[in-house]
Amino acid sequence: MKKSLCLLLICLLLFGCSKRQEEIKKEYSFNIGYSTNLLNETDREEIKKIFEDNNLSNIDLFFNLLNDYNKEEDLGCNLNDYIDTSKVNYDEVKCINRYEKNHEVSDGDCRITAFALIQSKLKIKEKQQNYGTYLMFDLDVLENNNDYKVVNDHFDEFVTLYDEIDVSKVKKENLENVFTNKWEDYGISIDNGNVSLISVVMHDEYDDLLFVGHTGVLINLDDKYLFIEKLAFEMPYQITVIKSPQDLKELFSKRANYFSFEGANGPYVYQNDKLIFSY
Repeated sequence: MKKSLCLLLICLLLFGCSKRQEEIKKEYSFNIGYSTNLLNETDREEIKKIFEDNNLSNIDLFFNLLNDYNKEEDLGCNLNDYIDTSKVNYDEVKCINRYEKNHEVSDGDCRITAFALIQSKLKIKEKQQNYGTYLMFDLDVLENNNDYKVVNDHFDEFVTLYDEIDVSKVKKENLENVFTNKWEDYGISIDNGNVSLISVVMHDEYDDLLFVGHTGVLINLDDKYLFIEKLAFEMPYQITVIKSPQDLKELFSKRANYFSFEGANGPYVYQNDKLIFSY
């Protein structure tokens, strides 16, 4: 009798735990395969809550800058709420002209935006003081746009994370290991959990350099992922819903400027310090 009673209690507890897990599983309004510029306030509030739940940094700054970018008349830039990712089609010239029409200083790019969001999660043991030419436009923004003071206050970490890497003495077959080795050498890490940094590392064969040509923040929502990116200076903020990090391969393959170095290897795409695919 006692044995039967114990089994009954165990079954009830297991059923109760399963039921509670189903109850707390979060349902979102967005679907895999869609992208948005967050023009809709309800969508912004939903994404902001996800940022907060995942302890991203400088959330208010992100949404203030996003709202500032989105508030202007579209003027042919082609901003959208959730649409099929394959149908996203910005007019780069019109997007840039649209921004510059009402702004005197440049805004942030992918690296500045991603750094601001992961700032509190980022750990770097060794910091470099010097930097090359590939970051000169980023550093110009940090020096002249006061909105990004929170990033400029962590200037050494920013440079260490994103600065170019000399690969003049690295064999081509070993290029894919260079970025991972840099993270190890400088003790770079991101507090784990559901947030990671995606880096598109490009090869400049002419100058024998590797550099982070694009980057964004990836949030794991269990059954889907959110990829958050600022496409470029004066270009939109975009959030894309994907099934797995591997879906980024198709997304990036459609961006011709990632493949503009003739004869170069890669690009190589990393989730934090781990290579997840290359081209």
